[in-house]
Amino acid sequence: MTLGVGFWGALRPIVAALLALVPFLFLGQHFNKKHRKATDWTLLQIPLALTVILWFALWAFSIFDAWREGTKLVSNNSLNN
Repeated sequence: MTLGVGFWGALRPIVAALLALVPFLFLGQHFNKKHRKATDWTLLQIPLALTVILWFALWAFSIFDAWREGTKLVSNNSLNN
């Protein structure tokens, strides 16, 4: 049942996986004493998060811009008639 590594040895991977469920902190890697890997992944997630956030910001701005340009076209057409 413990696969020859003792009770804690069998339970440690489960605890590490449960800690890793906490988003953005990489606690599972810190628990396994892989601090460098956790730090690297923390720094890596910053540009990835910004990419997603910037994509949504660009998408939202494109909706606003389409509305604004449509409003300009309508107002220009009403002035020309």
